[in-house]
Amino acid sequence: MEKPDSGNQFVVGIIRGPHGLTGKVKVESASGEYGHFAQMTEVTVRRKSAGGVDSPDSDRIYPVEKVEFGGTDESPVLYMKLAGIDSPEEAKRVSGCALAVPRKNACPLKEGEQYVDDLKQCALVFAQQGQEKPVTIGSITGVLESGAGSLFEVRLDGECESLGIAARSSKSGLPRTALIPYNREFIGAVDVDAGKVELLQLWILE
Repeated sequence: MEKPDSGNQFVVGIIRGPHGLTGKVKVESASGEYGHFAQMTEVTVRRKSAGGVDSPDSDRIYPVEKVEFGGTDESPVLYMKLAGIDSPEEAKRVSGCALAVPRKNACPLKEGEQYVDDLKQCALVFAQQGQEKPVTIGSITGVLESGAGSLFEVRLDGECESLGIAARSSKSGLPRTALIPYNREFIGAVDVDAGKVELLQLWILE
């Protein structure tokens, strides 16, 4: 299979398992929207590395043979048949893999929304009282989903003096990772073009 340009790929879904006897797979949309899948002619299957993270080095492009929708408006279900995956056993081998497509084929953004891949590696900044420029607290390395909403996974800057020693470093002395709720109480302006996300409450990192 052809290898894609992984730097311009957006994850749009997760393969949840095989369906039927012909190699179809059940897909969960990453955005909760499903209509844009109907227009897809090919997708990238992104396998996970031994460490359990998405591995662009193992990306493979598969032509889309068929897209089927089921379920209800409240609980939609999506099935896809990818060329070259022709049995339940082959479908099972890609279970848990992410599906990625070029930006132009991703779900259109609504006002105030951002693609997760655009948020990754944005700097988390905090405007301290009395300072002209905000200081960089860390960088966003991921966006996690929880029952209460989305969480930013942030690798804190071990050299940032705005953070206490205990806040910016783990017991091993390495930079600490923190989880911050992605809501209006803690997150202000989001500017993916500038690569910056504003933190409103510094105490959440203590």
